[in-house]
Amino acid sequence: MKLKLFFVSILLLGIRGWAQQALEAQVLAAAGSSDAIGNSFTIGEALPNHIDGNLNLYNGFQASLLSYQSATVSLTDSSPDSIVKGGEVIEITATFSTPMQMPTLQISNLVSPTSMTVSASSSSKTWTYSWVVSSSYDGVAVATVSATDYSGTPYSGTESITYTVDNVAPQILNATLAADNLSITLELSEPLYGNANASPTLTDFDLQIYNGVASLTSQNPISLTSVSSLTNSAMSYYYTLGISFNGTPSGSEIVKVQSAYSESNFANWSTGEPTGSQPYVFMDSNGKWFDHSESLNDEGYGLYEFDSIVTQVASHTFLGTWNGHSYFMSNDITAGCGSSNQGCWTVANSNAPSGSYLLVINSSEEQHFISQKLQGMDK
Repeated sequence: MKLKLFFVSILLLGIRGWAQQALEAQVLAAAGSSDAIGNSFTIGEALPNHIDGNLNLYNGFQASLLSYQSATVSLTDSSPDSIVKGGEVIEITATFSTPMQMPTLQISNLVSPTSMTVSASSSSKTWTYSWVVSSSYDGVAVATVSATDYSGTPYSGTESITYTVDNVAPQILNATLAADNLSITLELSEPLYGNANASPTLTDFDLQIYNGVASLTSQNPISLTSVSSLTNSAMSYYYTLGISFNGTPSGSEIVKVQSAYSESNFANWSTGEPTGSQPYVFMDSNGKWFDHSESLNDEGYGLYEFDSIVTQVASHTFLGTWNGHSYFMSNDITAGCGSSNQGCWTVANSNAPSGSYLLVINSSEEQHFISQKLQGMDK
């Protein structure tokens, strides 16, 4: 009678364990039953581990159940939003529910199955992979993992991470200036993102103005609205930037919109420059920079910049305006240098018209503007 009740208890384990896949579940005895060596149990009491040889049957059944329970995995990464670009290093982590043997990770279109690295003290459950994003691909990429546990059962889940690899800069398809000059609407090929991949703000845009007499009241837009629309199965993204001016535009002004993060530490050195021989720069008529140590002997004309719109300065040629600044070149060669480059710079600096200073170039746009003005000049 005792033996019969024991086997009924084993059957109950099989039903409970199979239905719930709870390997930690213990055998529960029927009311009033006892094991093979005379221990009595009540309803819900766990069958102890010191029963007789029939325990071998219990352990064998539990091991068989273990081998049929599929592992699960959680995939995480270091990217805040799964929008990535070439050169970024993304740490991908796979955390399995049970120890696994040498998992591999694959990323569609980019990474063929590659072994992951086990994380220390994780009992072979946590594995990592450092992905260096390709610069030659643009589109969707899906990361998945494959693995086998120590009983030989493969992971059969579908857990994945979908990435957008974006290596193409947004293209401006069209730009429209409002009739009242108070806004510029840009049509772009894809949505824009500001700092930390958030929606763009006013400070994410940089405005510059060329020529004319009007200047911008702010280097950033004064307002920003965005609209998306679907036309002929293609999405278009529109951004309207509010602008305002000091003075009345003459009609020759050109306003440029660019990213506030597009450029830094600009330089335009000639071949072999800088030599490090001088702490100042000379520019030739092609716009190239030099710090050469040859004696100039009164050679060179001063280039000066105002931080405001000025169109006339005595004994100087007006070169134009750009981004609210005005530029002039001295009509006469710098005199009194002696045989020292330092002397030339010192004299040119002291000859700066009131309110101006020797030209300081901060961007490729400013360099291009000045170079165009200097080309063809025999100076």
